Amino acid sequence: MSARALRPSLLLPVAAVLALLVAWPTVHVLARSLTGSDGGPSLEHYARFFDLASPANLLALWNSTWISIASVLGAALIGVPLALLVTRVEFPLRGAVAALAVLPLLLPPIVGVLAFKEFLFGEYGIVPRVLHDLFGVEWYLDGLPGVIALHAYAFFPLFYLFVAAGQKRLDPALPEAAFSLGASRWTTLRRVTLPLLRPAVAGAAILVLLNSMGSFSAPLFFAPTEEILTLRIANLKESDTAIVAVTSTILAVSALLLLVPMRRIEDRTDVVSAAKGMVTPVAPPGSVRVTPAVSS
Repeated sequence: MSARALRPSLLLPVAAVLALLVAWPTVHVLARSLTGSDGGPSLEHYARFFDLASPANLLALWNSTWISIASVLGAALIGVPLALLVTRVEFPLRGAVAALAVLPLLLPPIVGVLAFKEFLFGEYGIVPRVLHDLFGVEWYLDGLPGVIALHAYAFFPLFYLFVAAGQKRLDPALPEAAFSLGASRWTTLRRVTLPLLRPAVAGAAILVLLNSMGSFSAPLFFAPTEEILTLRIANLKESDTAIVAVTSTILAVSALLLLVPMRRIEDRTDVVSAAKGMVTPVAPPGSVRVTPAVSS
């Protein structure tokens, strides 16, 4: 049987699964959000959501938005430099660092939250106890700063993977040309490498933003009393299903809107050249050397 003849038999089960698990629940939630108290089509629940007299929903939307943006910045500050370090610098145990960098993605969300809060940075975690014993400092992560810190820890591997992959796809002739023209390493990084990696950084930023907006475990453990969209969905699922439907719809629409620029970014990720070559980072014994590019 030819591949062309197999296509309908493969597409039908996939389409059925997507329709059952994705399309139908989404349409059902959207329809519930647009159904008024009298059973007819209405925007009354959206009016309730955006009612300034009851600002809890708007506060949850605001908190979720700025927490997600802060999470993107925090994850980028960890993941981008780490990716550049691993792909551009030869140092001992580089392979081990590269493997450990993706470890947060392999942990189930609840396990990562518990490890981060109970064992590392929570009130009774290792870091606060060390700070207290050595310096007498009373400090631990909690509340919204804890949510942002956990998101940065959990999602920085996305930046690491995107930027590392983008770095490996860069044409090594470009930074080499900058070096040959007298540019310093910092100037080459700032004026050549980072602009070429912008699509990878932007793609990772969108994924982190989406994951942060839909995060539930981190707010539940660090900020259970704060107004956050995912927490409101859980808290109101029994008492106000209409507002839950509106909140879920807003989250879904936000995700769909962010997929549009992500698709455009993916179309720009291929940075290739006919002169693409191969440069392997080599460091002399006892030294650390930064190379203009890595194997592509």
